[in-house]
Amino acid sequence: MRVLVLHNPENKPKHLRFPKEIEAEITPSRPFDPEPRDAVMHWGLTSPPLYGIDQEIAGASLNAPDVVTRCMDTEYVTRLWKAHGISTRYFERARRRRPKVGLRYRIHIFDLRIMSIARYSKGRYRPIRGGGKRMQFVRRMAVRCLYVLGLHFGCIDVASISKKHAVPLNFDPFPRLTRKSGRRYGEHASKYVHRLTEHPEQILRPALIGADLEFIMRRPRGRVLYASRYFSRHGRVGHDQQGSRRVRGRYPIVEIRPSPVEDPPELVDGIHKLLRRAARRTPKKRVSWEAGSHPVSGCAIGGHIHFSRVDLTTELLRALDNYLAVPVMMLENPSKARRRRPHYGHLGEFRWKSYGGFEYRTLSSWIVAPQYALAVVTLAKLIIDNYPKLQRNILPSVDDVAAFYRCDKEAMRANFEEAWKDLERLDDYEKVAEQLEVIPNLVRQGKQWLETHDFRGRWGLLPKRKRRKRRRRR
Repeated sequence: MRVLVLHNPENKPKHLRFPKEIEAEITPSRPFDPEPRDAVMHWGLTSPPLYGIDQEIAGASLNAPDVVTRCMDTEYVTRLWKAHGISTRYFERARRRRPKVGLRYRIHIFDLRIMSIARYSKGRYRPIRGGGKRMQFVRRMAVRCLYVLGLHFGCIDVASISKKHAVPLNFDPFPRLTRKSGRRYGEHASKYVHRLTEHPEQILRPALIGADLEFIMRRPRGRVLYASRYFSRHGRVGHDQQGSRRVRGRYPIVEIRPSPVEDPPELVDGIHKLLRRAARRTPKKRVSWEAGSHPVSGCAIGGHIHFSRVDLTTELLRALDNYLAVPVMMLENPSKARRRRPHYGHLGEFRWKSYGGFEYRTLSSWIVAPQYALAVVTLAKLIIDNYPKLQRNILPSVDDVAAFYRCDKEAMRANFEEAWKDLERLDDYEKVAEQLEVIPNLVRQGKQWLETHDFRGRWGLLPKRKRRKRRRRR
């Protein structure tokens, strides 16, 4: 594995150290070797003429010069974070005075993974361990802020405002390194390159796909049937942990959790079986099952997809945002989708799972109909298998990001068409074209899936009407 580190001569990462298995070159030799590398790390503001390099070097580019240049523009960073729904109230670069905050943390991140956390105390940052609810939000905010800026690695300061609210304070895409942090950056760069070079092997061992799918049940006049009345918290069919705002201790959202499988049609069959199980345990008459984005006030729901046997990287998460989240957004009900995002289901939302995989949480609940469910799962599998070939990225564009969150389909139509052309160029596309065609057909016709209708009929779950026997006349 070969890594090249490019840096400005005035800002050399002195303490950056790589493991022995990595063939790393921090100061390129002259004459420069133009052979491709597995990864090229740009430490600071670099440009092609450095060290006699007059062309782009083949290999994964980490913190590319154009990305770092954009991040140096305070106005751009402020607008982009606001478009993503991230508070910039305490962003130090945009303020004349340093804001006063209670709990202040400094977090080093590489490829969505946290390397170290330090808390500000008595005039300096001191390393800490442990988690807790508060730290979960701090960690997620730190990773999210760097990811939407397009950075693979860097240091970010985050303040914890409350137990469930964290905000960014400042960030540095090329922080000063100590001997300890220099080794950490080198080790995580090594692991990142290993994940990239390992991807071809994952094709021989297909990824497993599972899901957490949510929906609500309600009466014709809008009264919600609480899922906790019919299901327990855990199990293949259960209720979500999001409680009711009106009645304490009640949980309105039903959640089904099919077993992970390799084949998308098999996963849809598993979903169908769990929906039938849920139908047997709930009222059949005068009730409607609704999925989508935001069927009832205060009940934002999602269609989370779980992946295992595949390593999450920045490139993979970006591909899911551009080639999965955008097409699904084009099918949503705009008014309901706007209520759901960006607080729930934002771009790049994921969670690590205990089984070693991850959960992609950006999508709304796509069990509106079986054909949509099959299309979404098939598209997710296609992206997972081919993401190194999918390079489109709307994240740097503030206008495109804002259009996504307000579900402006006309503004995003060109992005959708270009992304779909990229998918059609894949060698595997023809094998699944029939399952996927419902998405471009609906988008090009300017239609959307029906979120306010009872989806049981489309899954064949409605009870059969009994025919009345006619009395014979004597």
